[in-house]
Amino acid sequence: MLKLIQIEFLKLRRQKLLYFLLPCSFVMPFFSFLYFHYLGETNVNPMMFYKWSAFGFTQFMILPFVLGMLCVIFMHEETRYDMFRQLWIVPVNKMGLFFSKFFVTLLYSMSFMLLNAAASVLFGVLPGYFPFSWADTLFLVERCLEIAVLIGISMLPVLALSALQKGYLFPACMILLYLFAGFFMTSVCPYFHPISCTSILIARNGIIPGLTLPSELLPAFLGILVWCLGSIAFASLALRKKKVGGEHMKTLLWAELQKLRRSNILFVTIFAVFFVAILVFSGGVVMVSEEQYALNRTGWYLSTAQVWATLFVLPAMLALFGSYLICREDQDDTMKSLLLIPVSKRKLTAVKLFVTFVFSIFTYFLLFLLTFSAEVILHTSEVSFQMFFHFLSMYLLEGIGVFLAVSPIIALVPYWKKSYWLAMVLAELYSFACFFMSMSPVLKTFYPISAIFGVSGYYETSPEGRFCSLLILLLCGGVSLLFLQRTKGLH
Repeated sequence: MLKLIQIEFLKLRRQKLLYFLLPCSFVMPFFSFLYFHYLGETNVNPMMFYKWSAFGFTQFMILPFVLGMLCVIFMHEETRYDMFRQLWIVPVNKMGLFFSKFFVTLLYSMSFMLLNAAASVLFGVLPGYFPFSWADTLFLVERCLEIAVLIGISMLPVLALSALQKGYLFPACMILLYLFAGFFMTSVCPYFHPISCTSILIARNGIIPGLTLPSELLPAFLGILVWCLGSIAFASLALRKKKVGGEHMKTLLWAELQKLRRSNILFVTIFAVFFVAILVFSGGVVMVSEEQYALNRTGWYLSTAQVWATLFVLPAMLALFGSYLICREDQDDTMKSLLLIPVSKRKLTAVKLFVTFVFSIFTYFLLFLLTFSAEVILHTSEVSFQMFFHFLSMYLLEGIGVFLAVSPIIALVPYWKKSYWLAMVLAELYSFACFFMSMSPVLKTFYPISAIFGVSGYYETSPEGRFCSLLILLLCGGVSLLFLQRTKGLH
């Protein structure tokens, strides 16, 4: 077992993405510093600052996303080159290999949260928001280590799912749905998701201000235990199943569509859109307020679903989809054969971008059909053709806008040589930062993700502001084309 753990650490030295993921621990401490600086507060309760920097989005979104990516990378490196076949011949204990990867993930999680704790103290003490206190610092370190261990254990389902799939698209997309579900279920039914169970344990005794959760700890422990045992059993079954053993644009487009038929990404996208729609609806009925917005307010569901999908799920999925399409031939080593035909790499890239563009519009159109159907069922007498076309144009414009906003990230992938994970991480941070950028009227206009909502008409803005937002999105599209034009070997 120790030998397997040592080998996993040696593999980590070749993963440059992991060195990029560690600085993500500074994201929320830095945004917490900006938030309190924006409010102009000088005497801040340390627990309130730590709630923003360590006990909030870091626990619910950033750390699970980083560990989920780590789990997928661990398993994908083995399945990509069919290494399991050679490992079973050695032989290597299958569950020992699984637990060695989990142990490394757990240590990485602890390193991540210790960095987050150090950054939280620095960003809170140095600007003078609160004085340094050993008691508060030790409390922060203690809870950060608890978060690291519990969230690391909560990632066992993702690690087990990655062991089943040879590809990475399905488990990578499931990461977003998994943490998105944990975020919503914390207020609805927290005992049914390990991430929400973790929040109950961290917020015990009501010591974290503004975080009111059920006080029963035993059901939370049992919830995490059930998920862990189920994940271990699932991983055992999954590992047991791995046995030893001169073109036209129309033609290129047809070929890309045929490739998609063999991929799980379409099924995963449809499932993700349904999942987001269901979670937002349940939130509007159960956890928003006693008024039950989704049932009593016409148009609330249509307006809210697009925002949450854009901030948490769809940009990252689109970046993963587009970057995978562009570098798929290089990954499968089929580009040499295509160039012998010959196939124009520039035309091939243009077709892939077009497919990504259509894919973005398709996801938002599907989300619109689901949300509008729910509105028709709930508020039949209040739905009109004017409302239908208003929200339809809003959703379609957001589909176009999201493609333009993430296109520079997709275009950078050829420079990074198959770093699809980095594209997905950047897109997730990129869309998540919109929370804070939208606080400023100027940044809300010029930040690409928030500019999407201005162009689509989600929030009111002046004609000049909408024109500026449109220019920003077009600039993103132009920058992506410039990157692709300068990519070596594209011509």
